[in-house]
Amino acid sequence: MKNRALLLGGVIAAALVVVVVAIVVSQGGSDDEDTTPAARTGTDSAPVNVDVTQNGIVLGDPDAPVTMVEFVDMQCPFCAEYGTGAYPEVVQRFVASGQLKIELRVLAFLGPDSETAARFAAAAAEQNKLFDYTELFFQNQGEENSGYVTEEFLRDIAGQIDGLDVEQAFADAEKPAARAAIRDADRRAGDLGVEGTPTFYIQRANGQPELLEVSSLDAEGFTSDLEAALQQ
Repeated sequence: MKNRALLLGGVIAAALVVVVVAIVVSQGGSDDEDTTPAARTGTDSAPVNVDVTQNGIVLGDPDAPVTMVEFVDMQCPFCAEYGTGAYPEVVQRFVASGQLKIELRVLAFLGPDSETAARFAAAAAEQNKLFDYTELFFQNQGEENSGYVTEEFLRDIAGQIDGLDVEQAFADAEKPAARAAIRDADRRAGDLGVEGTPTFYIQRANGQPELLEVSSLDAEGFTSDLEAALQQ
């Protein structure tokens, strides 16, 4: 997963975006959960007008029967396509209803901007604001490896997140725990054989991982195939 070829090879085939969906073990909640709108109005996405619990890297009811794990690189354009396309609908239809929770794993293999963005993602997760951060980031994603993930860029995004202590987030992004979160995500991806981003995995209680290919990253295609998978 260390180069552009692996990224594209894991996501595109014959000019058709293919997203891998599999099954992953869920994580429980904690006493310091935060309930915030999971999605905001952006340039390319519709608002999610629901309150959904965020707890670290998990979005949704900790008792939801199915977990979807998403692997992303914050610079990945296809991750942004999903984040501004299917994601709001996934939250509205599946997460808010309690059918599904999402576990988000942020990788950093496209370059230095990915590393900087991933460390700040880990810091946002410390305050239960990860999903607010990633959605806003994808709505404002810049040109890959152009050096756009600056302190000014991150402050602009962080300043739009209600309840986020921005200075604490910058401090936490420099701590060893932020880098450890990236390493943990990378190990998880390696264990599952992830070769590109975005890649999705789903796990039912006591179930085994199952792979599913969906035809697109837009709301209609992704949610249709996800719904079919959940009904199996």
